Amino acid sequence: MDQELLNQEVENKEEPEAEKIEEPEKKEEPSIDEMLGEKVVAIEKEADDFNYAEEIEKERKIISKKYRNSRIQSNVAMGVALVLVAGAFILILQKLMVLNIIGYSLGGAALVGMIVFYFVNRKSFPDQVKEYIKKVTKALNGHVFKHGDYDKLTTDESDKMDIAELLPEGVYRGASNIASRNVVKGEFQGRSFKVADIALREIVKRNQQKNVFVGKYVFLVNDLHFEGRYVIVSSKEKEEERVDLPNAIDDLVLLEEGKSFNVYGPKDAKYKDDLGTKFLSMVKNIKIEKDLLNLSIVIWAGHSAAYLSYTDAIIALPFERPFTSEAYDNYTSEQLQLLNALKTLTK
Repeated sequence: MDQELLNQEVENKEEPEAEKIEEPEKKEEPSIDEMLGEKVVAIEKEADDFNYAEEIEKERKIISKKYRNSRIQSNVAMGVALVLVAGAFILILQKLMVLNIIGYSLGGAALVGMIVFYFVNRKSFPDQVKEYIKKVTKALNGHVFKHGDYDKLTTDESDKMDIAELLPEGVYRGASNIASRNVVKGEFQGRSFKVADIALREIVKRNQQKNVFVGKYVFLVNDLHFEGRYVIVSSKEKEEERVDLPNAIDDLVLLEEGKSFNVYGPKDAKYKDDLGTKFLSMVKNIKIEKDLLNLSIVIWAGHSAAYLSYTDAIIALPFERPFTSEAYDNYTSEQLQLLNALKTLTK
């Protein structure tokens, strides 16, 4: 499945019989969110006895079977329609009027049948896919955010990230649009944070785009005070394996250089004093391996954001291949490590 890529609640008082007055039933006024059509839903944390991997694999098998059945039904319907059309064409070419009438009738029946089949089935499978995405996303969020440091977790299936929010951060440039899904908001150890699946894309040719970044976006407020910004890049040690590197840091200088860990910032900036050695050490301990391809962190005064580039094992929901928990278990740990590091930048 494309990485585009890519989740719902009146009390009557008893009065003496002689004084009881019939009143019209009062209805609660809709909230602003309801009037705007928003569907903010609280995320339910995974129970200790719940196996999220088994639940997701069960749902994946169901939707895969429905997909196969849908394809079979479409192929059969198309085959029947072709046979009817071919038969109608042969009969229409005959000299007998009765055969011509039968031919036109068959052709009409085939056309009507195809139209009816299209309208009956055009929304059925897409609706089933939407329901599958909701169930899988709910299970994944319940697992990823089950740790006690997360609180007040909500998500809204209509909520999307805006490209205008990210370009000013000074990590990636050239992106003309953004695809996003599963925007989760809440608190981490009492501080507001946000996580989302995003893909930043730029136009390379007419009607052609390429991804600048694909992965998880994490935001957490900080209490720092300094001029400019820092960009920290932790990547694969082998240069040929590095992906989604920042491309908007030409105005910064390299303050710390390593095989897989680099810090960029203003010239002569005292980054160890501004960020703290504890923070830098905690970020270095996040291993860039397996499905985590790259980690870029941008820090402004009051603003910390991280871009975690991941493989399809995290970004694409399971469909054709069986779901295994290893990738998401690792991501759960990596996100927790990252937020704990970012939390050191707060009081």
